[in-house]
Amino acid sequence: MFFSGMTLPLLQVGDTVRAGTAVAQLPDLEHWEATARIAEPDRGHLALGQTVRIVAVALPEHPYTGKVSNLGGTSGPQWDRRFECRVAVDHPTPELRPGMTANLVITAETLNDVLWIPAQALFESDGRSFVYVRTPQGSFTPHDVRLVRRSESQVVLTGVAEGQAVALARPDRSQGKAREKKAGSSATEALPPGP
Repeated sequence: MFFSGMTLPLLQVGDTVRAGTAVAQLPDLEHWEATARIAEPDRGHLALGQTVRIVAVALPEHPYTGKVSNLGGTSGPQWDRRFECRVAVDHPTPELRPGMTANLVITAETLNDVLWIPAQALFESDGRSFVYVRTPQGSFTPHDVRLVRRSESQVVLTGVAEGQAVALARPDRSQGKAREKKAGSSATEALPPGP
């Protein structure tokens, strides 16, 4: 059994070793695992068995699939707490090597037929969620919406129509800057699901 940080002795042909001394480590090439250290706030989104897409940096032409097999304990300083997530690789190939770096995408949830906008376009005040919608006159007015899901960069919501323009900043706080910009440069359209 090997432990993290354990080093094997440097041996040469003809060296004598004591019984039970580890002289080599042979990886199990039949059962591969990928390991990621994930920020603690994302723990609630993960569960055993979730599908994972794995792309080894050295083998970008051959993506692999896997499933979350283990969620470890949290460690690290209070401002950067992380936990270990292990992923069992479904169909490894002989090209894989121990220690390769890989990018992992874990599918936590799939939402179909939803509208999303950039997170900075959603505003909340007094328990109310709203966006600033462009009126036919070109100004913006608050419009109530219902938040469905939120990520760091996007929000999924209901209450606006596809293609409806919403402001990315509070219009009342950016009127001076908005006058200097051409019309429409401070708005975005509610977008359908990405590819």
